[in-house]
Amino acid sequence: MNNNFQIPKLYKKRLNFFFILFIFFSTGLTHSQTKSNLEVFYSLIDSAVASASKQIPADKKDIKLNLSLGNLYSIFENRIISDLSKEGKKIIPADSSKSIALTLNFTCENADVNYGKMYRDGLFGAFHVRRTVSISGNYIFPYLKAKLQNYDFSISDTVKVSEIKTIENNSYPFTKGPIPSQPFLPSLVEPVIAIGAAAIAVILFFTVRSK
Repeated sequence: MNNNFQIPKLYKKRLNFFFILFIFFSTGLTHSQTKSNLEVFYSLIDSAVASASKQIPADKKDIKLNLSLGNLYSIFENRIISDLSKEGKKIIPADSSKSIALTLNFTCENADVNYGKMYRDGLFGAFHVRRTVSISGNYIFPYLKAKLQNYDFSISDTVKVSEIKTIENNSYPFTKGPIPSQPFLPSLVEPVIAIGAAAIAVILFFTVRSK
């Protein structure tokens, strides 16, 4: 006599279906490591400096750099100098008497972070928000046509709400943004769905055992 318990094929299919369904809704998509807000700002500054660098005549290598960054955005100074150096420019002190140097006045007026409406990635997935990082300002070459050029760059992507504390930097307030409130409906429905799924699993288990 064979005492080994065998689950009927029909119930196996049902159990597999509910298991796959549960995994599908409870598992979100895998995301690569999220860049910090400050890292995104650096990318935007790179774009702004590249925009200014395109306006510099090819024969001008020496640059007198006047930065207007204020206390909030002074952290960008080294990045700007580095970007210009990578472009083959040599930074000359602003008070230098070197007459062949070209002067660049570069200003950063605004840098901010905004988070969009909170939503779940899947039925039981993690909460996500749309992140938009923006930077704007202007630059001018006072003795080269003297035309003011404005720049405005932004990057948008998706981040987990649980990551926000780690991608912001407390030392630099502009890297922080207001976090939207958690939506009410998903928080109300999810416990009901979880209880229902557990109840179905229990019913199927004892139904199979009774057979």
